Amino acid sequence: MSTRALRSLAAFALSAVTSALVASIVLAAVDNGTQNGLDSAVAPWLGKDNPDGVTGSYSVDNGFQDATLREWIEPAHDWMKDGFMKWGAAAEAKLNNETNTRALGAEMRIHDQTFYNFVGNWNSNLPWSKGAEGENAAEELFQGYTEVDIEVKDPWKINAGFNYFWEIKIDSEKASTANTQFYTEIEYCNKDFATNCNWDETGRFRKRVLQQ
Repeated sequence: MSTRALRSLAAFALSAVTSALVASIVLAAVDNGTQNGLDSAVAPWLGKDNPDGVTGSYSVDNGFQDATLREWIEPAHDWMKDGFMKWGAAAEAKLNNETNTRALGAEMRIHDQTFYNFVGNWNSNLPWSKGAEGENAAEELFQGYTEVDIEVKDPWKINAGFNYFWEIKIDSEKASTANTQFYTEIEYCNKDFATNCNWDETGRFRKRVLQQ
């Protein structure tokens, strides 16, 4: 191989390594926030939960739950992901026993709504019956934050010990901010998703860095 070819190959390899390092730095900068999985037995999030009076009675095991924010090296959008959503055996039994009258929902909230907004793209391995939807513009403006949920009208389909996830694509912020708060929540209601509701806020975090 000629000297010129060797130099070109070395330059390409160095460029690839540099790109990988930059990608890792960007992801690390905006990935996990703080205060994930606050409903675990070790660090309960008091005052924000109403899971039938017993933490985890229908909700995920927060020892595994983890919410993240990733930019994926894409300046125009971010991805918010609620991962490692794992139900225990007792929670599965409750969902099975009450599946004829009750339904379960997973929710993400982004405060405040003027910096981020759901753009429609999503992915999940939950046994969903209605895919991710955001609130209407008027309601979001009134409440001051973006709210996106996914519905599971047949909660018996949720299996204990399995890692579920769901993620949504959101517009990047309009201005640099580290104050935006991100929440994840499990809801448990009648089939209409409007009556006899309980909720369990499973995680909360803020963006780590000032980045637009």
